[in-house]
Amino acid sequence: MKSTQNNDDNELNLETLLNLIKILDITYDDDCSQLSGWNLSDVDDIPISILNLTKEEQRSVTSLDREGTTFMWKTLLIDCLINMDYEDNDNRDDIVEILKKKHKDDPEEIRQIDDFHKNYKKTDAILWYKKESPIYRELNEALRRSCINILFAFRFFIRDLKDQLEEEHKNFLDTNGGNMIYLYRGQRMSKDEIDKLQKLNRDCLISVDGYFSTSRSTEIAAGFMTPKTEKDNKMPVRYDITCDLKLTTKPFADISSERFGDFSNEEEVLFMVGTIFQFKGMLYDKKSKFWRIKLKLIDEHQHRWFNLYNSIKEQMGEETNLLTLGGLLVTAGDHEHALRVYMCSFIDLIIVHDHLTDKGHQHLARSLMGIASVQGELGRYDESIQILNETIKYINNYINKVERNQYRAEAYYHQSLPLSEKGEYLDALKQCKHALEIFIKYHGHHHANVANVYEMIGNIHANFGRLAGTKHNFNDQHQYVQRAYAYHNRALEARKKIYKKTPDHPDISCSYINIGELLRDIGKPDEALKYTLKALKTFTKSFPKSHYWIGVTLDNIGEIYVQQRRFNEAKEKYDEAIDVYKKTLPSDHRFIGETLHNIGKLYCCTHVFDKSLDYFIQAKQIYDKKIPNNHYLAVELRKQINYVSSQLHGQIGR
Repeated sequence: MKSTQNNDDNELNLETLLNLIKILDITYDDDCSQLSGWNLSDVDDIPISILNLTKEEQRSVTSLDREGTTFMWKTLLIDCLINMDYEDNDNRDDIVEILKKKHKDDPEEIRQIDDFHKNYKKTDAILWYKKESPIYRELNEALRRSCINILFAFRFFIRDLKDQLEEEHKNFLDTNGGNMIYLYRGQRMSKDEIDKLQKLNRDCLISVDGYFSTSRSTEIAAGFMTPKTEKDNKMPVRYDITCDLKLTTKPFADISSERFGDFSNEEEVLFMVGTIFQFKGMLYDKKSKFWRIKLKLIDEHQHRWFNLYNSIKEQMGEETNLLTLGGLLVTAGDHEHALRVYMCSFIDLIIVHDHLTDKGHQHLARSLMGIASVQGELGRYDESIQILNETIKYINNYINKVERNQYRAEAYYHQSLPLSEKGEYLDALKQCKHALEIFIKYHGHHHANVANVYEMIGNIHANFGRLAGTKHNFNDQHQYVQRAYAYHNRALEARKKIYKKTPDHPDISCSYINIGELLRDIGKPDEALKYTLKALKTFTKSFPKSHYWIGVTLDNIGEIYVQQRRFNEAKEKYDEAIDVYKKTLPSDHRFIGETLHNIGKLYCCTHVFDKSLDYFIQAKQIYDKKIPNNHYLAVELRKQINYVSSQLHGQIGR
């Protein structure tokens, strides 16, 4: 990898940049993040994702519940891995390195990995998948646990498997005269998993998140339903699958051939990962004492799910790549997976950096901004700022002159958030003004980027005002609030024009939230509540119930209720907000700290000082990790802890 040097401020060393990302512990590792859902422990168990399309109006990712979002992003991830442009279509070095590290103490496994490294050909993908080897086990483990890093390293193999299954699928269609075939899969399943299936709506969609092995023979399927050990307390189940061979689907084919090393005569038919079925119900076979789960293969291009899928792809842009997938995950509030996706995009591009086109350099810069932005959302402000400093150097060195200013503006804007959250308001304001000048020059005043910067400047002035309030500088506080109010109104007006055809757009709701907070700060709770409830109504149309913006809105309503002395209702809203946060954010996220802080203030208002102090201390434990000592929230909390402690001391003295 080469580096260029212009001057000290713009000097960039790509090795240093790569090491920086590694230091942040977001590169390849063995610690795969696991989605909540199916608790599967056996290598032959197949994870599934569920999509209930019960509303015709579901046309965007924000309208999906968490399970639906999981369904969608897993589908898009496989599409991205299969369709990515990369220089070497057979770069197996990454996965070999990972597998050797994991199996270093097993000579037989190492022998098989070396064999794969030396002898693998893309026309042998099915053969290698069928072997009892680390390749089969680790690929299925990665699919089962949603290990983005490992799947990324397997991307060449996933694509080769898909290509070979497509070839075999043509042969399969030629040799099967009828229009319908019936396939079976036997396995054992826990009671919890069976209970979950029983609760599914008939005709909901099931995406199989692994390679789905089936048989034409019910007898073969029955063999996989028997207990493996005496302690096996799972229940036997059989998938009964109806397949119309005229449909457009992901590839599936008969792989029970000696060409693929199969001498078992199991009549195996293998479905591509991500194949989608319609759930047609389940029943218990009392005579044979097993559950029958009925699935029907769907025509993916004809089912209305495909309309939603295409709509989301259009929202993501012309390309379906890791960069746009990261944006989808951010929109859905899934920051940890977004971080992994952006990281994979960065690694893929940095490896071939010397051969990147202008478009490749732009993608690498956006990958870095994505990583930094998500780090900021997760409360890792120093890391975010550090990455963005290097990103600006990268833009100065590698982005062409025509595009360079706009990329700088994006980086300046992204940097303003962590700076503001750290209490470095003047630096944040400086970055915003740089970004605003460039965005207006290129886009005019009515553009989403311009509105976003207006919003950020408004937030910075609002924070200045809150900090002044903690110091009892009420004249300064009033001036800052007025400035904040002006910028938030500019953002709102711009967004109303930008999203004229979609008045329920989430960005408009964000403006309502911001204005509601300002009205609350100046003691106008009734007006504040109108704006905040309007935001909540829109958010509930746009986001799943578990989205963190719903939590932010509920927390704000709680603060307004406290001002209105509706303490019981306020506590309910705070509890609801924490429940939402726990589903989508790390346990030590600043938002959780703020709500704990607010509950402490509620108990302080009602003179329940022991509970107040308990919540203040919980909030402080988060603040100490997530915000600097000079942040207005930290300043306010220290004063409140001192006050409550003195009140408790006075009660003891009496």
